[in-house]
Order: sequence, then C-alpha cells, then structure tokens
Amino acid sequence: MKEKKYNSFLSGAVGGLLLPLIAFFLFYLFLAPKNFTFSDFINQTRYLNLTTPILSICVIPNLLLFFICLWTNRLFSARGVVFTTMIFAFAVVVIKFIV
Repeated sequence: MKEKKYNSFLSGAVGGLLLPLIAFFLFYLFLAPKNFTFSDFINQTRYLNLTTPILSICVIPNLLLFFICLWTNRLFSARGVVFTTMIFAFAVVVIKFIV
C-alpha cells in the first residue's frame, strides 16, 4: 500500500501552526487602520484586551484543515493539527486567566 504524501505528525503540526498565523496577519490587513504598523496592531489588541478573542478566531481555519486531513485519510497529519490547536487553546487560557 502506497504511503500518502504529507501524512505525518510534523506536516500537520506545521500546517496547524502556520494557518492561524496567516489568519492573524489577514486580520491585521483587513481590520487595522491603514496607518497602523503590525506592532501597533498587536499593541492595540493587547491594550483593548482583544488578544484572546482574536487568537481564538484565528484558530478556526485549523478546523477546516483538520477535516481535510480526515477526508483525505491523512490521520497522522490530523493528529498534528489537533496538537497545535490544543497548544493555541492552552495559550488562550494562559493569556486570559493568568496574564
């Protein structure tokens, strides 16, 4: 039986890590005023306590990636996506309740 391409824990973890970062950057491109730099946007989200809601929304594309991995029978990649999603969830809990 032929091994599927990109069916590894590492490829799923990398995809699960990059997709929320891309979503966060798209948040910046579409929602920040044009005169804001990226660091201004990050500082403003921290000042307005919007870090955890934005981070939570940015993880939603991982759901699509997870289902694509399941539909194409790339179960090891799906494990990597779930792992990075849990890391993001842990980060949200830490930021929300501890920081």
